[in-house]
Amino acid sequence: MELSVLSIVVSPERLPLLRADFDALPITEKNSFPYCSQHDGVMHACGHDGHTASLMVVAHELSINPPMSGKVILLFQPAEETGTGAASMLRDSWLTAQHVDNVFAYHNLPGYPLHTVIVKPDSFACASTGVTIELEGKTSHAASLKTAQVPSRDAQYYSVPTAHAGQI
Repeated sequence: MELSVLSIVVSPERLPLLRADFDALPITEKNSFPYCSQHDGVMHACGHDGHTASLMVVAHELSINPPMSGKVILLFQPAEETGTGAASMLRDSWLTAQHVDNVFAYHNLPGYPLHTVIVKPDSFACASTGVTIELEGKTSHAASLKTAQVPSRDAQYYSVPTAHAGQI
């Protein structure tokens, strides 16, 4: 199993879990930035390095200023993009025995002011594996749409209608 957990224990009252991911995408990076991927076919395009770094900052802050009560689990999840990391977390006997009160799984979200935290109950920005769309143009990451060349001059965003179980 590839589960990496850092737990900071103060006293056994409340137990939130903060989760960040740290995997790469199967993309060949085509730029000359000094921090670009050094491995063909592997790119940290979705901010995963930033997710990991920010959770390390949280770990550092908690080591200096621990919670007055309770404990915090900081979980560094591998394989977000393939879904196997979440499945591994849910099967982990140590983690499931912790009786976590709340989970905050965060992700960078372009378009909001710096230092803004967006909180939404239930699912948020979850992936789907049920649609295949083929388009021709110049690709870009969702965080930098202005660099893309979309197939239609009028199209800036593509949306897929919501499907519910039992409906076509």
